[in-house]
Amino acid sequence: MVTICNAAGQAIHEHPGDTLAGAYLANKYLRNAQLVGQDLSGADLRDTNLTEANLEGANLSGAMLDDSDLSQAILRSATMHNASCTRTNLTGADLTQADMTESQFRDAVLDGVNAAKANFSRSVFQNGSMKKIQADNAVLRECQINHTDMSHARFVGADFSSARLVRVNLEYASLPGCLVRNAVFDTPQLFAANVSGVDFRSVAEFWTCLGKRQDGMASIWPPCNFSDVESGPVFDLTTTWPDRFRFPKRKFNWKAPAKAGFFLTSLVWWPLLFVNQERFLSLPGILGLYGCCVAILTCVHAWRVVATNIKIAEDPSRLYDAAFTSERQFLSESVW
Repeated sequence: MVTICNAAGQAIHEHPGDTLAGAYLANKYLRNAQLVGQDLSGADLRDTNLTEANLEGANLSGAMLDDSDLSQAILRSATMHNASCTRTNLTGADLTQADMTESQFRDAVLDGVNAAKANFSRSVFQNGSMKKIQADNAVLRECQINHTDMSHARFVGADFSSARLVRVNLEYASLPGCLVRNAVFDTPQLFAANVSGVDFRSVAEFWTCLGKRQDGMASIWPPCNFSDVESGPVFDLTTTWPDRFRFPKRKFNWKAPAKAGFFLTSLVWWPLLFVNQERFLSLPGILGLYGCCVAILTCVHAWRVVATNIKIAEDPSRLYDAAFTSERQFLSESVW
């Protein structure tokens, strides 16, 4: 018989048999259970409360952890190969150097998890949450990560080689130095994500919200501190983009001169009213004045668009450097 105790040494469950491998422990209350180094391979732990349990070095390969609560649990160096973690709550758990390969994390919650150097290779993350996860140097090779919230996550130096990230939320995520060889990025949310030092030259596909292209690449929008309208990732001169990537050109926005025309007309109208009150009080006079203002502003705006595109074509590094210079408004005023 195997007796499971809590941190205070009190017995909280007794299981018949010499091992917990393949044990039926579903719907059990095992809060703060001390299971260090235990063999729980193939165990049925569905809907089990394992909050704050100590599973350091435990073997959970093939275990069924669906709907279980592992929040604040210690799983350092644990083996969870091919584990089923559907709707599992792992909030705040310690997964340092854990082996989570080929596991299923569907609708699972991994918020605030410490997963430094953990191995998630070939695992599936679907419709879950990984907010504020700390996964420096973690391995996520060949992972399928779909519709997962990874905002404010930290993946410094993580390995995403051959991974597929579909519609993931990476807002404010920290990804410096990540490996992305043969990875697929399908319309990720990269608002304010730090991708400094990432070498994107080896990615298989990169599709952004600016639209897909036939060659699997897409335009890269400006970094977050560069455009206030549609912000993208934070990158610098250590970030390497493939030759096929196109930095977006500034587009002509007819709304800008049209809106500014109202303001300019109101400024010019008052002085002209004193010069020729009868003419500029009439509707045709006001419309004519507005038309002249819009025409002047359109020419100025068109010149700025052309000048900006010429500058970017001549020196793309302006996209990196202009964020903190006097050219910031000049380069980001219009829609890209």
